[in-house]
Amino acid sequence: MRVFVTCVGRCGSVSFREACRHTSNYSTGHETQCGLLEYPDNHIEVNPQMRICIVEIAEKYPDSKWVHLKRNPETCIPSLAALGHGSVMQAYRNLNPTIMPNANAEDIAERFYAAENNAITSQLRYAVPPDNQTIIHLEEVQSRWKWFWDWIGAEGNFESSLESWNIKRNTGEERGEK
Repeated sequence: MRVFVTCVGRCGSVSFREACRHTSNYSTGHETQCGLLEYPDNHIEVNPQMRICIVEIAEKYPDSKWVHLKRNPETCIPSLAALGHGSVMQAYRNLNPTIMPNANAEDIAERFYAAENNAITSQLRYAVPPDNQTIIHLEEVQSRWKWFWDWIGAEGNFESSLESWNIKRNTGEERGEK
């Protein structure tokens, strides 16, 4: 089985991958197959960029399970707004001068957050059977982790997997943001 985890970004995807590394029956990756759409069996791929090709991946792997990872907008939007040059947010800002000429980075991030979450929801609804998809909110992940572990039939060190959620990863400080 393949498990795909997607989000708008800045939602805990790196932490999700790290927690999944404690499984013994799955390989895991974070943005490992961008553009190729080739994923080995018994693999968990955590990749915000998959949000643009959910339908294609779901058609290729019809038995796959999907997680829409979400983060509270009050914390996610400022984190998205802080992304710099070369990020998806920079590309999104470049598209918006005529649509939102007086928008600041946070206004654009708010629009991006809403549009991308809506697109993920819509694509999953269209392409993935309801029993093969779920939403996990970052703020509730530890209380839902056992459910997720069982849902995918994970084996390995569950306690270490759960404990890994206590480590903050891919923070703005680590990326050099002020």
